[in-house]
Amino acid sequence: MRLLAGNNVIKITALTALKGNFLKAIFVCLVFLFSIFFGPLIFSLVSIFAGEVVTTILEVLYFILAVYPIFLGALRYCWRVLFSADDNPVSVFYYFSSGKLYIKAIKLLIQIALRFVLPLLLVSLPVLFVRLISLGKIFEMMNMSIPLWSPNLTYVSVFL
Repeated sequence: MRLLAGNNVIKITALTALKGNFLKAIFVCLVFLFSIFFGPLIFSLVSIFAGEVVTTILEVLYFILAVYPIFLGALRYCWRVLFSADDNPVSVFYYFSSGKLYIKAIKLLIQIALRFVLPLLLVSLPVLFVRLISLGKIFEMMNMSIPLWSPNLTYVSVFL
């Protein structure tokens, strides 16, 4: 049982969808790639004048507020080309065209992030707990002597 189409079917579908749209599709992909690569380049220059923390915060905000809507616009463009829509390649900036669409894109990102936070916490909390115990800081805060077995837990956290 095949779940995916064969290579030839994928090639034929791509050639049919991109017929006459190669330059437009290249433009859309280049806009997305430039937004990914030149943002960090600019922020590496900013890190000379600002601290690493400020640069990291600015870079995260840049990716959330600028790159992600461009990614959604590129995805929208490719999806519409696949179904024979003749879109302008500037539609990669579709989610910047109105405040409502921009907020919709950011809400989608927040929803996706929230769906990953709970499972991430459930998986990460045992590891963090074991690392805290193995460092001995908890025992020092409670004025207790550090048990002999707690440093050995450092190796357990590697397997968790």
